[in-house]
Amino acid sequence: MVSDETTARQNKLIDSGVWKAIPAVQSGHVYWLNSKFNFDDPITLDRPPDEIVSVMNNK
Repeated sequence: MVSDETTARQNKLIDSGVWKAIPAVQSGHVYWLNSKFNFDDPITLDRPPDEIVSVMNNK
C-alpha cells in the first residue's frame, strides 16, 4: 500500500519541470514499477531480472 505522502511526493515530482525535461520522459521511455521492486533489501535484490524485463516489454 502506498501512503498519501508518497503519492503526493510522486505527483509533485512528475509535475515538475525537472522531471519533464528528462529526455526519457519526453520520449515516453518511463516504466512505472510496483513498490515490490524496492531494491534495498536482500529478498528484492535476489528477484530475477526477468520479472522487470517482462514489465518493460508489456508497456
